[in-house]
Amino acid sequence: YFSIGVQPGYIFASVNDWYNCDHAAGEFVADNGEVNFGESTSYLDINTGIRWRRNLGKVRLESGLSLFHINKPNISFFNGEEKEDPTYQFDIEARINLSEKLYLEPLVLTAIQSGIIYSSMGTNIGFIYSGRSSVKNLFAGLYLRNGLVDDLNTISIAAGTRVKRIDLAICYDYTLGAFGDAAGSMGAIEIALTYRSISTYLNSYY
Repeated sequence: YFSIGVQPGYIFASVNDWYNCDHAAGEFVADNGEVNFGESTSYLDINTGIRWRRNLGKVRLESGLSLFHINKPNISFFNGEEKEDPTYQFDIEARINLSEKLYLEPLVLTAIQSGIIYSSMGTNIGFIYSGRSSVKNLFAGLYLRNGLVDDLNTISIAAGTRVKRIDLAICYDYTLGAFGDAAGSMGAIEIALTYRSISTYLNSYY
């Protein structure tokens, strides 16, 4: 079947000023010496996409095309104009049922933003709960970013669960190389909370 989705979001962003603070003067100063640098910003961000899925025995194939930042939000920390360019992303994944309760989900994706190509690959391993339990599944996974067309720069570890119609996931990104040095190798933590409504399929076939 095919499905189409729209995802609005409101972003709150801040910076860690520990490495960029003039502690003697008590003022925040960016690395390049610029002043009047805001420590936080917020903005509306809108994404959309289309997805295809088909079952082939014990394997379920999925593929999707997404467009992020279609409203080109202003992400500036300087109260200026710094528009976020749209990102085009294509992914393909499979769900391989190893047994009635155990499965693997390998994934490969690539994205293009401002002429720069990003890539990621990895896999989840999951366990399905049956019966009357409100917990539907548990999963954990490992992903590598830019390990396909460029030097590896991020290792991501993810884990999550589905409780009834609510998905909860947490991911830790550990940065490597020059980017990791610039960020102090602190990485990033991402948390996702998703509610799954009753789906309406535009087209369904097997």
